[in-house]
Amino acid sequence: MKVRLAAAIAATLLAVPAPVQAAPGGTSISVGGPAEPVVMRTGGSVTTSIRITNGTNTAERVALQLATLTPEDDGRLSVVDRADPAWSGRVDLPAQVTVPADGGIEVPVTVTAPASLPADYYLIGVLAEPVVTTPREGVQVNARVAAVLNMDVPGVREREVSAAFGSLPRFRFASELTGTVDVSNVGDAGAMTRTQVRIDDRDGRNLAVLPVSGEDLQLLPAGTKRTLGYAWTATDWVTVVRPRSDVSYLNDGEIVGDVTVRGSPIVLIAPAFIVTVAAAVALLVGLATGLIVARRRRPAIAARHATSSRNKTGPRNKTGSRNGTGPRNAGPRSENAPRHAAAGRQGKAAR
Repeated sequence: MKVRLAAAIAATLLAVPAPVQAAPGGTSISVGGPAEPVVMRTGGSVTTSIRITNGTNTAERVALQLATLTPEDDGRLSVVDRADPAWSGRVDLPAQVTVPADGGIEVPVTVTAPASLPADYYLIGVLAEPVVTTPREGVQVNARVAAVLNMDVPGVREREVSAAFGSLPRFRFASELTGTVDVSNVGDAGAMTRTQVRIDDRDGRNLAVLPVSGEDLQLLPAGTKRTLGYAWTATDWVTVVRPRSDVSYLNDGEIVGDVTVRGSPIVLIAPAFIVTVAAAVALLVGLATGLIVARRRRPAIAARHATSSRNKTGPRNKTGSRNGTGPRNAGPRSENAPRHAAAGRQGKAAR
């Protein structure tokens, strides 16, 4: 299995002002160390190389010197422009080299390990700087670039790696779950680690596996940590998930440690669900309000109808006819009407 360093450790730029004359067309060099850790036995020597590339159209003279590297969090390195006392006199490399135009060279570097060197990963820095003549006037800012050699001294190592999730709310009104996990080396030796975050549902079934540290192993020096971000998107309107972090650290391609940390359950509520529920509640409230208003207005409407009916018709008189009206076709009676009525009554009595 190939073990590669993270990009932040592979190269570090250190820019310093210096009273030097710019080369025609400017300077453009890059330098890099081996992609894999270099195995070095205690008390023995090993030869590796760094590669220097010249991006200009003229050959460049490049000065080389050792640098002191101090690991920091998240794969960063602090570079100090002086030889590391721990490796002073133990690293053999040329003081200057010539790099052809638009080309590159491999520069051999021999490292001798002390006889009492504990098993661990050791970082050795090599600074490269173009060599130019002293200027007559003006100031030129020149760039120094650092190559990193990761030396692996095998043997028994006391490692201890811990992990912890960043704080997350119990409820999240979004479909996407985002967060961080801190991976810390709390032991006495560096570790090559790989971290993944698993997203499980509330029943423990796995929904996704996120390789948050990438496919390659990352060097985690003793006393440092890495904060790794993750993101996952749910497809349901409401999802209950629980993240889990698995951190593995290896030695010679074999897992020698595994750390598992579980986060708290999180309820993801999709915005579309919130909008839908809000619209449904608004509709129900509108319907209920309409029914209440209609029920309250019903007696008033009935009363208005009754009053309107009484206003259109007057009170009845004793004869059953309405005031101001008489029976249909009723006109003034004739003088013979009483006699006709009496005759009729007499005829009925005779019969």
